[in-house]
Amino acid sequence: PVFLALVSGNRDPAVFEAADRFDGARDLTNVITFGKGRHRCIGEPLGMAQLTALMRAILAARLRPSGGNISYQQRIGHRWPKELIVKKG
Repeated sequence: PVFLALVSGNRDPAVFEAADRFDGARDLTNVITFGKGRHRCIGEPLGMAQLTALMRAILAARLRPSGGNISYQQRIGHRWPKELIVKKG
């Protein structure tokens, strides 16, 4: 049996410093969110389009994280934030 710990993706401290903190300037060279090579996710274009639309809306509204810690839901294999509090500015 193989257990895929998806929660560990992009969280290797040797590769990603402060992985829990949002950093818009972070080097994304080694990000494996959508897989790599032959095993790349077929839904990547849709996911990227949705993320791009979300980021444009956030920037247009001039929202930014409030600076508090992000709490996560308990899930097996995934890491989903419960909420992200933002403020104008």
